[in-house]
Amino acid sequence: MLIEKIEQNLVKVSFSPNEEDVLIGDLLEISCDGKKGVLAQVISIVGAENNSNNNLASAKTLFTITEDGEVEEWQGNVPGKDFEVNKIPPEDIPGLTNTAESSDSILTKELSGYPDVLVNISAGTVNNLTIVAGDKEPVRNTVLEELADGLTKNNKSVLLVDFNGEFSGNENASVLQAGKDVKLPLDLSGLEMLYNKTLSDVSAEIKAGIENIFSEIEEYLDSGEAEFLPFKAFMNAVREENAANGMPELELLINSLAKLHKKG
Repeated sequence: MLIEKIEQNLVKVSFSPNEEDVLIGDLLEISCDGKKGVLAQVISIVGAENNSNNNLASAKTLFTITEDGEVEEWQGNVPGKDFEVNKIPPEDIPGLTNTAESSDSILTKELSGYPDVLVNISAGTVNNLTIVAGDKEPVRNTVLEELADGLTKNNKSVLLVDFNGEFSGNENASVLQAGKDVKLPLDLSGLEMLYNKTLSDVSAEIKAGIENIFSEIEEYLDSGEAEFLPFKAFMNAVREENAANGMPELELLINSLAKLHKKG
């Protein structure tokens, strides 16, 4: 295998399919004596443009291989075109990656392309920002659900934000519906949206009578004393203003707010 091109964390490797069996998911060791190398995984294979007998594999860098042969978090190093590329045999994988089962494992799965190698994800892994990526949404959702299940079994609290109902079939989850069970407080953006929504169908005269209370709340939020205002607190402020001044415009606003609050 020969390195044809390097693009940041992608290494493009040319190989002859008649001589070398390279598949998507394979792990490659890209190294050079006395220099840092990388461990990369093949993510795509296409025909080579300049040689019809060869294929071109794109491998994504996963780890740095130190001069001593240790596998560490990728340090941003990139290989040179003179580096050697070798496919890592399955029996060498456990020695290169942390695949040993831990006491707080939340997910154990076969490594893609290596059915005899199990990879364990520990609960501590997701203490940092973790991204689950995949070409197919159902696959991503399955992984997320299994991670959530594993974390729950390790006495962790898990919140899944379900925009499209992909996790609605999970019988072990407590479902909180936005607008019904969970109601967000108002921030500046929410206040602006509320202003436009409640005053969209009123005359300019009525709107002028209501604008002051919105302006006062906006100044309060903009002052930095508080970033949010509970919706009920806003309604109570309007009611107090109405009780003090008896403005028909505020009565109209109270009715509109009550309808919105009921809808969530």
